[in-house]
Amino acid sequence: MTNQLIILGNGFDVACGLSSSYTDFFRDRYSLHKWNPAEGANLTDEDTKLAKHMLPNDGSINADFWKIDNPNFWDLVFLTDCQYGYNYDDGHDSATTWHDVETLIQQILDSLIENQAANSDGPELWTISDWISSCINRLTYCDAPFPIENHSQTQFEFSLARCLETYLDYRKVSPTGDAYYSSNAFITLKSELNNLEQAFSKYLSQVCVFAKHPGQYAGSHASWREKTTRNEQEKYRYTANKLLNLIKGVDNQAGDSTSILSFNYTTPFGKNETTRNIHGTTDNAIFGIDPALTNVDDLGISPDGRKIFTKDFRVLELHTNHRYEKILHPDGHKEHTLDSIKVFGHSLGDADYSYFRTLFDDVDLYDGDTALIFLYTAGANVTELNNNVAQLIGKYALTLPEEKQQINLITKLTLEGRLNIRYIPESEFKTETYLK
Repeated sequence: MTNQLIILGNGFDVACGLSSSYTDFFRDRYSLHKWNPAEGANLTDEDTKLAKHMLPNDGSINADFWKIDNPNFWDLVFLTDCQYGYNYDDGHDSATTWHDVETLIQQILDSLIENQAANSDGPELWTISDWISSCINRLTYCDAPFPIENHSQTQFEFSLARCLETYLDYRKVSPTGDAYYSSNAFITLKSELNNLEQAFSKYLSQVCVFAKHPGQYAGSHASWREKTTRNEQEKYRYTANKLLNLIKGVDNQAGDSTSILSFNYTTPFGKNETTRNIHGTTDNAIFGIDPALTNVDDLGISPDGRKIFTKDFRVLELHTNHRYEKILHPDGHKEHTLDSIKVFGHSLGDADYSYFRTLFDDVDLYDGDTALIFLYTAGANVTELNNNVAQLIGKYALTLPEEKQQINLITKLTLEGRLNIRYIPESEFKTETYLK
C-alpha cells in the first residue's frame, strides 16, 4: 500500500462548476445591478469600467461605493488595482483583471513598511493617515508626475492615497478618535481585512453546496450568474468527488492511503482526520501572506507589523487545533513517507510557498522517492502551469545544501520519473445532466 497527498487549489472548485474565484467574488460585491440595473448593465462585463465608475480618476468616490456591504480600505485597494495594476512585475496585464488577493495584500503591506522606514524620523506611532500623507508628499513633490521606474506602481499609490483622503473625509472621522489617525496602521488594516474576510465567507456560503439556504442567492441579483438550485449544488458535490477519484487513480492502485490538503474553503468531502482546509472554511475564511516574505531587517523596522498578516499567524487565530499526522502519513505509520504528492488547481504562487517547502523537506525531495504530479484539465493555461512548476522547484532548489545545488533538481526529478504534468479530460468528470 502506498501513501499519497492530494493538494487542491481553487482551480479544483472552478473545474467543478463553482463561481468561487476572487474575480467572481469581486464582481458580485461591486455589481451595480444591485443598486442601479440600467447603469450597471453597461459596466459589469468590463471590470476596469466598473472600477472607474466606483473610483473616478480624480480622487473622488462614487456614491455607489457606499452601497457595498460594509465598504472599507481593502475595497479601495482592489478597485484601484483593477484600474492601474499594482502587481506590475508579474508579466500580466494587471490593469484589466482582479488581482490575487494575497499578493496585493503583501504589496500594500510592503509599501506601508517601506514608507515607514523612509520616515524613520517621523512619529513613533505610524498610522494609516501617516502613510497617506507620506505617499502623497513623496509622489507630488517630485521632478516629474510619475518619476518612479514603474509608472503603474506610482499611479496606483498616488490614486489610492487620494481616494483614502476622500474616504476619511466622507466618514467625517475625528483626528483624535478614529483608528485611521490614532491606531497602529497594521492593526487597523488587520481589522479592515477581517471585514473583507467575513464578506468573502458570506459570498462562498451562498455559492457552495453547504449554503444555509440551498437554492437561493440572498445577496446578489447580478445577471451574469444564474441562481443556483439544490440540484446544482448536489451536482457540484457529485462532480467534486468524481474528479477527486480520478486524481487518486493517477499512477496509483485502488486501496492506496490518501490525504487531502485543501487551500479551498469548501468541504465537499466532509471533515475527517485525513482532510484539512488549511485556511478555514466558508464559516471562517482567512487571507494571509507568506511568512518568508516579511524579512525587513535591512529596513531597520522592529517589530515588523506585517507578522500579524502571515498565514501561520492567521491559522493560529482559527484555533482549530488540527493535527497533521494523518495528512503527512495517511496510512497512520510515521515511518512511511509519502509516495506521491499530487497538485490540482493551485497557482503555486509565493503566498503559499512555505507550505510546499515544508512538504518537500518532510519527504526529503532531493534524496527521497516521492513523486510530484501536477494535474490540470480543460481551460488551464498549460504554459503558465509549466512555468509555475519550474519556478516552484527552482526556488526550492536554492534552499538545498550547496553541493546539491550543482545538480539541476528539475532534471534530476524528471530523469528519476518523479516529476510529471498530467491532463485529466473534462469529459471524465463532468456531465451535461445530473440525475440525483
